[in-house]
Amino acid sequence: MQLIPTAIPRSAGRRASRAWVVPALLSVLIAFSACSDDDDDDDDVTGPGSLFVVQDAANDILPSYTGPAGADLDVRRAEVTYDGTNFVFTSTLAGTIGTTPGALFVWGVDRGQGTPRFGDIATGVHFDLVVVGRADGTGTVTDLTAAPPTSTTLAAGNVVVSGNTLRITVSATLLPSKGFSTARYTANFWPRVGAGNNNQIADFAPDNQNLQIRAP
Repeated sequence: MQLIPTAIPRSAGRRASRAWVVPALLSVLIAFSACSDDDDDDDDVTGPGSLFVVQDAANDILPSYTGPAGADLDVRRAEVTYDGTNFVFTSTLAGTIGTTPGALFVWGVDRGQGTPRFGDIATGVHFDLVVVGRADGTGTVTDLTAAPPTSTTLAAGNVVVSGNTLRITVSATLLPSKGFSTARYTANFWPRVGAGNNNQIADFAPDNQNLQIRAP
């Protein structure tokens, strides 16, 4: 039997092309939507245009915490930005900052020599320097790689409290590299009441990990 090819009109060919292109495009969009859906995550981490942003779940106070569970110890958002001169550490809590007496608002930064220091409660959090802010507008930067660790008191105005948001501005000169380029610095934020024991830490943002700091 001789097979004779059947000519397909151009208009029919165009219709056939459109017929498979549309389903293919829809399948790509559906796949992209599925990959982008992160509603099940407790911590929503985003980054374009900023160095460190995390939306933290509400009411996730650590079970190991034994202090007063004030709303100003429950992290909702944490962010770090860097303009080439200063790092700005911004945190938003669930309640008005200062509600809990003795609260400290701590950022741990890993500049290249960070180690985990919290045992089982946060094995993924590592740092070699801490930035501490307080509700009264005071703050310090402590380099843990020095022996003994050295602390620098931040100037007035570098720690600003506004309602449930706290912003700490730190000169990059106080965060010199310990092996990482600035683009590889990582950070984590935790509020606590008092210093010295891990059961004084109320929350981590993000939970049990550090996030990359993006630098210009």
